[in-house]
Amino acid sequence: YQRRVHGGFAMKTGTEVAAGASDMILMDDNFASVVRACIWGRTVNDNIRKFIQFQLTVNVAGVLLTLIGAALSEHNEEPLKPVQMLWLNLIMDTLAALALATEQPTESVLDRPPFFRAAPLLSTRMRIFIIGHATFQLCTLLWLLGWGQDIFETGKCLDDDHIGVPTLAGNCQGGLIHSTIVFNVFIWMQLFNEFNARKLHGELNCFGGLARSPLFLVILLLCIVFQVMAVELLGQFMHTHPLTKNQWLMCMALAALEFPVGFLLNLIPAKEWTPGPDTDNKAGLDEKKKSAILSAKTMAGMVVGTETDFLKESPRPGSVGSGRSGSGAYRFPPIGDSDSSQRPVSQRRRRDTANISRGFSMVSISNPVPKDY
Repeated sequence: YQRRVHGGFAMKTGTEVAAGASDMILMDDNFASVVRACIWGRTVNDNIRKFIQFQLTVNVAGVLLTLIGAALSEHNEEPLKPVQMLWLNLIMDTLAALALATEQPTESVLDRPPFFRAAPLLSTRMRIFIIGHATFQLCTLLWLLGWGQDIFETGKCLDDDHIGVPTLAGNCQGGLIHSTIVFNVFIWMQLFNEFNARKLHGELNCFGGLARSPLFLVILLLCIVFQVMAVELLGQFMHTHPLTKNQWLMCMALAALEFPVGFLLNLIPAKEWTPGPDTDNKAGLDEKKKSAILSAKTMAGMVVGTETDFLKESPRPGSVGSGRSGSGAYRFPPIGDSDSSQRPVSQRRRRDTANISRGFSMVSISNPVPKDY
């Protein structure tokens, strides 16, 4: 039998021994609370992972766009202005956290097996999400930086376009309208990608369960309203220029490709992490534990011998008289004097406990015993 549960429960009206040995006490004496706690625990864990995969996607795409865009620019200008990056960070951090981390729990989370304790935070499905969406966003925006001015027909360079370069088609590359289009498409990509980020386990319908997340819809609506204002009304502050109706439609249509991209990424088979036969003692942790325990017992005067012999086979305390002897052998020295068996059990128990505690305190300074041992 292999123990799988990492936590124990006890009723409030149970015995003190049961309460002391448990990890959690049910104050209402209702075992149904365990199920409810599992539902909330899985939901909170899912919400945090949703926010992480969305934030990492925006971070990867935004950082690479800034570096590559500035390197390709003749004037070393970043594609996104500082105030535009601040608005992007506001969407990515504060508003996204409120939108993705506040979804209400549902009993459907119990239909899947639990996460393993040693499982990585970023699952294989999350890595596919981050790499896939970040790659799509980066390639699309770099394509817009190179040829977007002709596709969106930005027109001639404005008087304020000091770094704009007219193309053969008569459109301004790198001008104010061109940079506004790049900024607008990037923001709309994040707004649409928030729907994809709500799913962690390869669900094909990214709109499922929206009724459980009213705050998500409210925050999304606020972001849309502010984005329209940032482009159309706050041009001097946001370094943008008003766009035409066709340019708006083209920006939203291009950003809406996030939905089919997310659908295709969910079709990619993903093999999730599973524990091996030695998960609890991976990477040689078992040897470190044994070494730490041996050092503690040696300092406490309980073991005399070499570490190699101890790691091979540790005798039972009752086999002291019949153990090996000689160089390199180990033994359990007798505890106390010759008449120690005549002493009360409580006195011998206190003395032995003090020796063991002193040994572990001494060894914990240089070679601490792992916490979960």
